[in-house]
Amino acid sequence: MSDSFNYLIDSLSAAFMRLFELPIFFIILGFLVFVVVVKLIYARVKKRKAKWNTTFILFLLFFVSVLIVDKKIANLSSEINEANEKYHNSMLGGATMDMGANLVDEKKILEVFPADAVVQSRKTNAATQLVLFSKNNSPLAKAYIAVVDLTYPTLKVHLSNDLSKKTLTSEFAKKYNCNVAVNGEAGNSMSMDATLGEWTGNYIINGKAYLQEDSDKRPFLSFSENNQAKYFEEKIVDTANTPEKYNTIWGRFDILLNGEVCEQEEERPYPRTILGIDKSGKKLYIMVVDGKRPNYSLGLSYQECAAMLHKIGAYNVMACDQGGSSCMYVKEVNGLVNRPADSEGIERPIYTHFGISVK
Repeated sequence: MSDSFNYLIDSLSAAFMRLFELPIFFIILGFLVFVVVVKLIYARVKKRKAKWNTTFILFLLFFVSVLIVDKKIANLSSEINEANEKYHNSMLGGATMDMGANLVDEKKILEVFPADAVVQSRKTNAATQLVLFSKNNSPLAKAYIAVVDLTYPTLKVHLSNDLSKKTLTSEFAKKYNCNVAVNGEAGNSMSMDATLGEWTGNYIINGKAYLQEDSDKRPFLSFSENNQAKYFEEKIVDTANTPEKYNTIWGRFDILLNGEVCEQEEERPYPRTILGIDKSGKKLYIMVVDGKRPNYSLGLSYQECAAMLHKIGAYNVMACDQGGSSCMYVKEVNGLVNRPADSEGIERPIYTHFGISVK
């Protein structure tokens, strides 16, 4: 199944989500207008006088009652968003232990968004700094960036090792005691038995190759046994199992290459999952963007994500599976930090997962 078809499905899903974000009375009013127009057209075709029977009167009474219910729902939605904002602020605003100097200057991100954006951060453990980005003007956006010191002595890279079934990122994170974990690949649809289709690449765990299907369309990120990272851009085709690829995960597209933001055919706000490294290969950037929720976060474009990460030191960055699959788990804040794009923020099962743990 092609990428364009996946985008079409996600776009239709997002359109319906935006429709349901409208006040209920607008939806009902639109339906009533539709009924009136159809009735008038029908009467004109049949050359009859339109009859406004009791059914239509009942519709009007129903519309009035919906106004009342809609107001209460709107108030509840506002309270939920406010509570969510307080949660995220407290998540990053709490006191931290003395864990040494910060890994990045998160304020540099504001150079990409000079108006109406907020950045907060805190050290969640000795090797990780968590950054929360909020863009508060239209379109709204929220992003989460974990910056990881790969040289930390007890740090380990983890990948899920069963490609035969889809599981949740949170389950994977708990199984391997990950401090940070994100989604990998869900395949060509959200179906539990969907195939990987065109979305395959190199996948190596602790030196054992699970997939070696690199092509000139798939970048991948590798870590040696001592966690020295190396980036392999899209155009490189390399299926050799060498020591520098002790742990390897594939991505979908280059978005930052040798410090330069890559041009993309598709540039719209969207939920994203992104992995990248600095020039030395000693610092890892894990990014998740919330999206498809116009009143909370519509998302960010690839170029915006790449520009943000470049400002804080990233040199090579790849986009991974995205949309409803995008989620980030952080152990120190008790689970998922973002709101996945699927209905009600439900986590989507996927085939591969990536995480790091620090003892």
